[in-house]
Amino acid sequence: MILTQEEVRAIFDTAFEAATADEVDLSMAWYHEVNREVVCGSTKVIRFSNSYIRDDTVVQPCHPLQVHVGFGNREGAAITNQLDPAGIRDAVARAEAIARAAAPNESHRPLHGPQEYPEIPGFDEATAALTDDERHEAVAGVIERLQADGLNGSGYFHVDDTLEAHANSAGAWFYRRATKTGYAVTVRSDDTTGRESSRIGSGWAAAGDLRRFADLDIPGITDVAIAKALGSVDPQPFEMGPHTVVLEPNAAASFIRLLMGVWSGSARTVGAWGAPSEAGTQVASEHLTLSTQPGHPQIMGSPYGPGGMPLGERVWVENGVLRNLPGGENGPAVHLVGDGGAKSLEDVIAGVDRGILMTQNWNTMLRTIDPPHVNGMTRNGLFRIEDGQLAGPLQNAWYSLRLDEFARNIEDVSRPCKTGSFGSSGLNGNLMPALRVANFNFYRPSEAV
Repeated sequence: MILTQEEVRAIFDTAFEAATADEVDLSMAWYHEVNREVVCGSTKVIRFSNSYIRDDTVVQPCHPLQVHVGFGNREGAAITNQLDPAGIRDAVARAEAIARAAAPNESHRPLHGPQEYPEIPGFDEATAALTDDERHEAVAGVIERLQADGLNGSGYFHVDDTLEAHANSAGAWFYRRATKTGYAVTVRSDDTTGRESSRIGSGWAAAGDLRRFADLDIPGITDVAIAKALGSVDPQPFEMGPHTVVLEPNAAASFIRLLMGVWSGSARTVGAWGAPSEAGTQVASEHLTLSTQPGHPQIMGSPYGPGGMPLGERVWVENGVLRNLPGGENGPAVHLVGDGGAKSLEDVIAGVDRGILMTQNWNTMLRTIDPPHVNGMTRNGLFRIEDGQLAGPLQNAWYSLRLDEFARNIEDVSRPCKTGSFGSSGLNGNLMPALRVANFNFYRPSEAV
């Protein structure tokens, strides 16, 4: 069972009583550990490959207690999932021992007091109560269809019931329970392997961070992946060089993620490319508008921000103009919404006389040169566009382009839709539009599927 507010308060009180530090900051929330996400709460996952279920994992509720203490500006931290009094006291003692031995942190900030957080309901009782039979039934029809049609499918379906809680010795308190579900699937036209596999068709589709299972259209998402797989059989080579490209929302999301990183002036990007952009600067075409909206009805994200500060709405880019720099006092660029107007993906494609549709990309990353470049490769369906219509599959290819030019070359956008990463480099669970981008440079064919 997920811990109640009263149970969490009791655990925090035990930690406060055991502490001797000047400042004590306590939290229970998900965290990353050696390239994996540890869920605070419970998670249930079904994985399938080669059109058979391979893994059905039910993780018992885990409530990692994170303890951060400070003696002046000397800080220490510890984490434990042993929530009996002895385990809690041990975690506090370890954090304090580290703090006493630590060098002073010159950027230390005092703890904040009580805060007012927006009320954003993110918990759905029906999703939290989903039974194992109901989870299996959700993917059973997909498996049966893939097997019947001789398709090779691999997918991932998860349901999380999560907890996020925080308190500190300055009087702050936050508690929120939320549900989260998502589904991703890759479908290939057959099970060919080796060099010949580059001739088969492959398609991918996903949606992530939905709060209600009732909103997750698993058959519909699978239909999209199947259509891409069947439509991309025997892809043809094309001329390398600049092309007009339409990026589906999941592909567009990976570029938005990189752009936000460069505009924020994070330590990594500043070290490579100098100072961040300044607010008021035209950093993209007028078609791009991005904002943080945790309370958006299709997001319903946590209002709890870094350091326990409330996370509200924030406009980052408006009609291509950078209004606020992500990070610092402005908070992180999360719960993103790309304001794309009313056009559908098909409408954006219809506006292209000759170009390419990119449905997914892979290994998209910044190159540490000035100005910043981005490199990557297409995957799971690349299609030619002629006279506003899809005109056949293309062979996958590597691309390289200047990121600032990419932003300025955005010519059109669609209305935003829910995205999902699940191993790709996209922004998980945000609302992103499709992008039409001019002069998108391909430089080498790829045999990837």
